[in-house]
Formats: sequence, C-alpha cells, structure tokens
Amino acid sequence: MRWSSGLPERTSCSRSDQRRVPNSCRSATAMAPATRRSGSLLLVRTKTHQAHNLLVQTLIVALPSVQPSLRSEHVVLRPFEDEDVALIMEACRDPHIPLITSVPTSDDPVEARRYIDRQRSRVVEGVGYSFAIADVATDEPLGQIGLWPRDLAHGRASIGYWILSSHRRNGLATAALQTISEWGLQRSELHRLELYVEPWNEGSWRTAERVGYQREGLLRDWQMVGDRWRDMFMYSLVRDSGQRTMA
Repeated sequence: MRWSSGLPERTSCSRSDQRRVPNSCRSATAMAPATRRSGSLLLVRTKTHQAHNLLVQTLIVALPSVQPSLRSEHVVLRPFEDEDVALIMEACRDPHIPLITSVPTSDDPVEARRYIDRQRSRVVEGVGYSFAIADVATDEPLGQIGLWPRDLAHGRASIGYWILSSHRRNGLATAALQTISEWGLQRSELHRLELYVEPWNEGSWRTAERVGYQREGLLRDWQMVGDRWRDMFMYSLVRDSGQRTMA
C-alpha cells in the first residue's frame, strides 16, 4: 500500500483554520532568565516571543512563494490542474486514502474540484506545497505528495503522499519521495524531513527506507485515523544523511 500520512495532509494543512505559523512555532520554547520583578520578566518574555515570531516569518518568506514544478527521470511533481478531477474521484473510492488525507469520501466532481482548489491554495496560505504526482511521459496524474513546513523554526518539515491503487508497485512512490526530499533538503531553512507511517503499511515504509529515511521508533496512538487512534512509525531524513544517501 503506497501512502503515508507524513504528518498527514489532513492534519497538517487541510483545516480551514490552519494559520501561517504553526502552534509549535507560536509557543516559543526559548525562555530568558527570570528577573526579580515580574514586570521585567514579562517584558523579557514578550521580546523573546516577538523575536521568535519574526524569525519564523522570515524563514517562511524565504521558501518559494509560487508552487514550483519538479522533474526527475521517472516522475513529474507539478501543481494541481482543473483536469485532475478524475484523479481525485478515483482516490475517493479507495478504502484508505480518504481516512488519512483530506480527499473527500464521495466521488462527487464538485468536491473533487474543491479539493484541487485547496491544494493550490497551500502556498498562498503559507502552509506547504501540494504536488500532483504525474507520469513523466504523459503528464497523467497518478497521486499526490506534499511537503509541510509545520515546524520551520526548528528546520523541520513533514511529507505525506498517496498513489492510486492501480499504479502502485512500479517505483512511482519512490521516485516522487526522492524528488521532493532532494528538493526539500536543498532549502536552506530545512534540515530534517519526517514521515509517519502506520506499521501495517509495509509498502509505504519500505518506500521511505529505499530513499534513505531511517526509522526512529513507534509513536503510540499518534493519530486518529477514521474513528480509531493509530500507532505510527516515525521516519526521518536529515540533510547530512540525505546528501550521502541520495548522492
């Protein structure tokens, strides 16, 4: 099964109330030394938060403000187009993809177009980059992959992807993941990429391992999938190891 929650596209960017700066960045962890007077402590903390938020905003602006297209020998990652409705309608009928992403649960063309509009708005909203995975020869869309810099202040982003069941087991997911990982680790703001995969989804975590991601452990009850809390394997690729693996 070729899909990964990544952090999932659903939780990382599908909500209408997602903001430009994630909660983990807004609550600054750097604390100034306490002073004797509470008023002074409040002032120091306020300045620390302001500086931290300014840093986060600067990092976000430094990433591309226009959705790029990425091409490799085997795959094209491009912005979604109006003609990709058929892709989304087929994904709607998959028993697992709608559970872990914001793909609609009914194959309604209106809902499919709304999904496409949401993907195209990710860059504008400052929450990430959502690509259609397309065949390099025909440009036929076969899946989706996204990079979500939810924790950019700490140099981290997550990746999630899905492939139509009719196009799995042919190296497409591996090519897409390698392409977006290389692109992500070339951004000066990013040092670490993360994937979250359910343990049963061997196809997806083996894809991650082929690209060079390393399993760091099991996160118990990490994410709600459908109506149940699910464990997730955590995988990561950091810049130094990524350069060695993907060179």
